[in-house]
Amino acid sequence: MENENYTYQDNTLIFHEGVTYIEKRDYPKETRRIEIPSSVKEISGWAFSCLSQLESVLFSEGLEVINVMAFRGCISLKELYLPDSLLVIEDKAFSECKSLRMVRIPKGIEEIGSEAFADCENLKRVEMMGTFSGVLSCHVFYNTPFLNDLREKNPLVILDDVLIDGATFEGDLVVPNQVKEIAAFAFYRNENLNSVIVPDSVKIIGVSAFSDCSNLEKVVLPSHMECLDDSAFMGCYDLEDITLPLSVETIGGALFRDTEWFEKQQKIGEPFVLYDRLLDGSQCYGEVHISGVKGICNYAFQENDQISKVVVDEGCEEIGAYAFSDCPVLQEVVLPSRMTSIGEHAFGECDSLEEIRIPEGIEVISSYAFYCCWSLAKVELPKSLKKIDLCAFYCCNNLPPVPLSQSVESDPSYFKKSDAKEAPRVLKIGGTKEIREEQQENLEGIIYLIIQEGVEVIGKDVFRGCDQLETVVFPKSLQRIEEGAFADCSDLKQLLLPENLTYIGEGAFSGCKDLTFVSLPEGVTSLENSLFQSCDRLETILFPSRLTSIGDDVFYECSMLESVLLPSHLTSIGDRAFSECVNLIEIEIPDSVERIGVECFKNSLLKAIDLPSKLKIINQGTFQDCEALQEIVLPEGVEIVDSDAFKECTMLASVQYPSSLKEIRKGAFVGCPNLEPCEELENGTIDPGAYKEGPGTRGNNGESERNLSRSLLLVGLFVILLIVALFVIF
Repeated sequence: MENENYTYQDNTLIFHEGVTYIEKRDYPKETRRIEIPSSVKEISGWAFSCLSQLESVLFSEGLEVINVMAFRGCISLKELYLPDSLLVIEDKAFSECKSLRMVRIPKGIEEIGSEAFADCENLKRVEMMGTFSGVLSCHVFYNTPFLNDLREKNPLVILDDVLIDGATFEGDLVVPNQVKEIAAFAFYRNENLNSVIVPDSVKIIGVSAFSDCSNLEKVVLPSHMECLDDSAFMGCYDLEDITLPLSVETIGGALFRDTEWFEKQQKIGEPFVLYDRLLDGSQCYGEVHISGVKGICNYAFQENDQISKVVVDEGCEEIGAYAFSDCPVLQEVVLPSRMTSIGEHAFGECDSLEEIRIPEGIEVISSYAFYCCWSLAKVELPKSLKKIDLCAFYCCNNLPPVPLSQSVESDPSYFKKSDAKEAPRVLKIGGTKEIREEQQENLEGIIYLIIQEGVEVIGKDVFRGCDQLETVVFPKSLQRIEEGAFADCSDLKQLLLPENLTYIGEGAFSGCKDLTFVSLPEGVTSLENSLFQSCDRLETILFPSRLTSIGDDVFYECSMLESVLLPSHLTSIGDRAFSECVNLIEIEIPDSVERIGVECFKNSLLKAIDLPSKLKIINQGTFQDCEALQEIVLPEGVEIVDSDAFKECTMLASVQYPSSLKEIRKGAFVGCPNLEPCEELENGTIDPGAYKEGPGTRGNNGESERNLSRSLLLVGLFVILLIVALFVIF
């Protein structure tokens, strides 16, 4: 069989000299031998996958890359002598080659992908001509006799001073002093690892070396390191005690993401910086100003759907891979005048990015750097540019052709457009001062909403029930949000409202069940009724300092709310404002508050509370069903404790009554078994049913009780006399 690229004879595939790339084709299933000439640089993914009769491959010098699954499932392949020119073996390239007994890996190899030789059930001999340092990915030799035999000898598999595997280690780890590097994925998903002490001999900890070690609690790192690579401790949820190095030359992204330690370091609205590198920006929102860093790490802002503008100051030299990828509402990026590198996928899938100036000093625009930036319409390239890599501007459908000088090398796909239309997940609305409900159509399915400058009013019920809406970017021009505007937007996560906003209508964000964070602008002085009612996951509220009133039901059924600090100018808290906030543990009420409404804190977890001195009435049911409340001091000035005010506060054991108190009404303290009833008030009355069910009133100085006793005595005497008289008559 003859082909332009190969000849097939005697069950042998012989590729022709001059072929540089071997692609995937339906090669004869009876193939037993493959001969590859020196002209071939790369073998494509799946090229020879599942050629079940293939027994041998003759590689010539010149081959550099063997792609994903190229020889996967070649179950008759017995030995591999890979050429010295080989640089990369991709993921699962030789996995499930069940007859493979021996592999010779060349000295110059730079990368061996995940599971490259996994499930090679007879692979016992691996000849590594170079070093394992910096080469291995995840589970390269998974389920092979080669690795299993080494594990049986020692759960810490160390080759060439590289700790390549510790998946079976249990307990507290002290890394041996001979180790210079902990390889990528060495302890990946080891659930039996409790603590790690890394000696000063270790200079490198590879990608995901300890990631997803879910029971790891403590880590001590050496004082000086060369590299802490991407995701090294990511997903170690119980990790809360970390001793960091004094210095690290290179740090990767997502190092400590999803650990208890890292959660404690994060602050809402601020990036996390480590060793002059911006490690994480997941808590940032709105406009972000980055200063004082030398670089932005891989994945730093990835999937942040709250940032709309980024300004990077001079001195920042690098932006890592995926640093701003999938930031759907990011519209503007201002970079410093000079930089050295922008990583692959750095701004990929930033749907709303409209223009970019790439700084001088950048020589390569990396693969997929601006992939699927649907709104990108203007790019300014630097004079220093030498190369544009694969798909750098792929799917930037609004970007006109960018002229390149002849000296710039470019991949043919760098500027390829897509037949797909602009991503429907982002909706931009503008060109009007007021957005009205009747003007809007086809809102179903929108995930990200950008309201453009010039809009001053968002009308009543405009976006009500947009249940897939996650993020809204508001313009600085916005002044009013009317009643119900975003009600029942159940996927909405955060609210970053603009400074010029002065009014938010009744129930505007009620039923936004995924809403976790709210920052209210200074111009808002009152919160209208039911504003955040039934926002089940609301955890954080930043109040404006000039807020004077909170209406009825504003935070009703905000069941994740734990702590609230109210501003100093507040005078009124409405009925049921914090009712059914079942996890509310503490609240600080300023002394300026004059009224706390009916059932305001009903069924919360408050243990104690300081009430303001201007309060005159503890309203009906204010603290009803607060089963954790243990003590209360009623301030001087309080005159009335209304019915059911502290009903069913089962832990309440101490109440300090002021001399100003004039009346304790029926049911005020019913269901408080640990509380001794107040016998009398100095200047007031206590309803007999105040502490337990029953009719009547206890009056001033006990007079009512004495009158009742006299009446009962007289009735008793009358009954006795009547009986005696009847006896005499009959």
